[in-house]
Order: sequence, then C-alpha cells, then structure tokens
Amino acid sequence: MNSPSGLKLEELNDVISIPAFSSTDISIFQKFLGKYASQCINANGSVYLSVKPDGTVTGMMTGDPLEGEGAIFTRDMESFSLLLPNAGEMAIFSELKLSIKGERYLVMNADVRLQEEVRSSGNSIEVASLDNLEDLMKCINSIFPRTRKTWVYNALVSGDECFMVRVGGEVVGFGFVSISHDQGRLSLIGVLPAYRGNGIATDIMRARMIFLRTLGIKTVFSEISEHNIPSLKLAKKFGFRESGELWRYEPPSGSWSSTVGAFF
Repeated sequence: MNSPSGLKLEELNDVISIPAFSSTDISIFQKFLGKYASQCINANGSVYLSVKPDGTVTGMMTGDPLEGEGAIFTRDMESFSLLLPNAGEMAIFSELKLSIKGERYLVMNADVRLQEEVRSSGNSIEVASLDNLEDLMKCINSIFPRTRKTWVYNALVSGDECFMVRVGGEVVGFGFVSISHDQGRLSLIGVLPAYRGNGIATDIMRARMIFLRTLGIKTVFSEISEHNIPSLKLAKKFGFRESGELWRYEPPSGSWSSTVGAFF
C-alpha cells in the first residue's frame, strides 16, 4: 500500500528488521521506538512502518488487538493516514490532534539528577521477577483487566523493572520502569483500591526514581491522562512538569479502515 507522495507501508515481522530510529526524528518518544517495536513483536502484536522511497522511516504503528490499544508515532499527517487503517478497531494513541474527540494525556518530564529525596511511607518494596508473574498479574488485572501476561512477561525479559508492594503475601501495588539510551520511562502503575491512601504509590514512585538515579539516567518521562488527578499530583510531587501532550482516540465508526478519510 502506497500514498500519493510515494510513502509505502511495511510490516515488521521480526526484531532483526527493526530500523535504527536515531537517524530520523519522528516522535517525542524517539529513543524508545526500537524498544516499543521489539516488545510488541515479542508479545505477538503488530508493527507497521511508513517509509519514503529512499528508505527513510516517517512513522511507526504498534498495536495489540487483544488488548484493544495501539499507538502511532509520527508528526506527519500523511504517514499517520497510511498507518491508521491497520489499527482496525483498536483505540489509538497519537501525538497528532485530530478533528475527532480524544482523551488528552500529558507527557510529563523530570530531570532525575535534580531529584529531591521524598520521604518513604515505610512500605517494603520488592523487585518483581518471573517467579512472581502470577501474583503480579492478579494485581494488574484487578486494575487493568485487558493487560495480557505476554506483555508483562516480555517487559520483564527485555529489561524493564517492576517494583511491588505486598500485604500479607498479596501483591497490592506495582509500578514499571524502563530505560532506553540515557532516558527513563515510568509506565503502568497501580494500587488496589482497598490499599490506597497508605503511601504505597509514593513509595513505588520513590523506588523507581532512586533506581534511575543509581544507573545515571538523566531524564525520565511518563504519560498521564489529564483526568487522572492522583497520578498527576504524584508526578508533580517528584518534580515532573508538563512537556508535551498526546491523545487517545476510539474509531468513530467502530473501525478505522472505514473512517480513515473522514476527518483529515
């Protein structure tokens, strides 16, 4: 499939064919694109690229229909239009603001080197391993039901860390952190409703920031819905400030393939 200007669509089927994204600047998540693509392929998701005739990558889409979500990484509307039909019925995250309604997420950044120490609330922090996968998934799926074990497994295998808190042997809170190049990312975090208000999220956040600082990571970012007030307050407590935005869109007619031209 090609666009009028000669852009072509390519599907990646193995991690060996993932390009070196450092040569082009297509997304605010530039340093993580290779990691995202690799994790998606290893979790049996789909990865597509929009590519110029000279081989330059202009956009990338990752997606997992079983989880119902994907993301398109590009600043170029033509590349976005080429990639979008492959999203099918998935919700899509994008840096582009479309003419349809979407949920706004704030991209929050912090300088890890300038972190002031936040006092611990006294919760014992545990680093998750594959041996803990079943216990961890029970907690994750209680909060995020569509998260697949395959994704969590591949996150841990690929070097991401997950910090957990247990109460009476049960995992009641967790938070993931990943690193690519010299940058960190704080992703999925959650605490079971019955255990909120006990400083668990703060202690997990604190553990993740200490981990990054110990490794000499310079900057860290996280994406947080503008409606998620508790997470925004927690991020600001640790020095995070808004640096960008993205949106989560649902296909207007149930499938992007039938509406791709309707709002451009």
